[in-house]
Amino acid sequence: MIFFFSYAKADRNPYLDQFYEDIVESVRSKLGLNNKEHVAFRDEEKIEPGKLWSEELIKALCECQIFLYLHSPTYFKRPSCGREFVIFKNRLEEHLKQFKEPPKISLIQPVIWIPTKYNFSILPKEIIDLQFTHGEYGDTYKNEGLQYLIKVERKKYEKIINQLSKRICSATESVKLPKLQDIIKFEQIKPLFPTNNEEVYFLRDNITSEKTVGPRYAQFLFVAAHPKS
Repeated sequence: MIFFFSYAKADRNPYLDQFYEDIVESVRSKLGLNNKEHVAFRDEEKIEPGKLWSEELIKALCECQIFLYLHSPTYFKRPSCGREFVIFKNRLEEHLKQFKEPPKISLIQPVIWIPTKYNFSILPKEIIDLQFTHGEYGDTYKNEGLQYLIKVERKKYEKIINQLSKRICSATESVKLPKLQDIIKFEQIKPLFPTNNEEVYFLRDNITSEKTVGPRYAQFLFVAAHPKS
């Protein structure tokens, strides 16, 4: 399996389904695979009735080479998404122990689905350190997200699909991530997020392709009643 598709189920709509189909097909064609079966995993499509979904989910997370997740306000409020992230992060840590250096190409590929701004002081370092976008994706992607592009700017959307699938293919061909063994039940895994008292809210201009350096500032609005009121 090439990549694991991680998303908040509440975000699922026809646009999300279309993106999933498009990125799977783009990766399949670039790698020259005969079918889509071994390209990606999305839990709702792969699990057969009567089977424990968590066992199938863990198996996919333990074998995939790339972790692709949809960055949205809802995603970081879902403990199940936080658990998925932890399992893949543990595999990256095992790779680091074995090879003494991280993969040259990121095996975690964020996709800005709906732009968000987070209280960075309470988000895990693993999230803060990720590069959320790339210059060739454009400002509209950074400011409005891929869900917006698929609705109104199809050419830009298709360009991002092409660039993202190239990154996925390059990563999976350059690094063979070892499978993770001996992991506990999915429900017992401590999620990386949400963190306590996490605040998540919309803001259109705060996701950048560069890491934030130096102090971060908060703005406060104080409202006082008139003395005569």
